[in-house]
Amino acid sequence: MKRRWFAAIFLAAVAIVLLGLWLARAFIAVRFARSYFNSHGIHSNVEIGDLGFAGLSGRFALGSEGAPEISADRIELRFDPLRWLPYVVEVRLIHPVVRDMRDQFVEHHAAAPIILFDIPLLLETGVQVDAVVVASAPEHVQKARVLARPGMTEEKFTALAARQLSDAQKRAQAHYVVMTDQGLDHAREQVKMILADIRHKIDA
Repeated sequence: MKRRWFAAIFLAAVAIVLLGLWLARAFIAVRFARSYFNSHGIHSNVEIGDLGFAGLSGRFALGSEGAPEISADRIELRFDPLRWLPYVVEVRLIHPVVRDMRDQFVEHHAAAPIILFDIPLLLETGVQVDAVVVASAPEHVQKARVLARPGMTEEKFTALAARQLSDAQKRAQAHYVVMTDQGLDHAREQVKMILADIRHKIDA
């Protein structure tokens, strides 16, 4: 009887530990997601909702808490069920807010000749637009600006730079480039020339 009793306790303990590890995958995944976005210099908010054997779902937002750059009514992460550590095999955003807001904005301003969007990580995320304007500056100026952000360190800056397109790559894919290292007046003049060129192309 005692052996059966100890065996039952042992099996129950093992089951509890395994269940705990399995449930912990969700929290590990959330921390992994936040760490990933933080390494890109982006504040993120991920809330766990439903937890299943092969994935989880919840709410998702990138950017400042009061005005996120992108959010979704629901984010779904699918894991490889044969791995204990979370290995994401699929990510789905349900009703991404930014896309809806952008489409609504375009619809409400259909009569406007030019519509401007300020989209972080535009080239990295593949958002389709008619023309791309890149704000550029020498490498040392960009680095100084990034390091001036609250909580930014050399290590974070290095990780951030490694995961984004370089300034040269962005300029190569841009239709227009605005140099921002010579003051606001100089930048405004460049923007005026860009707008004039766009208007000329629209009227042509």
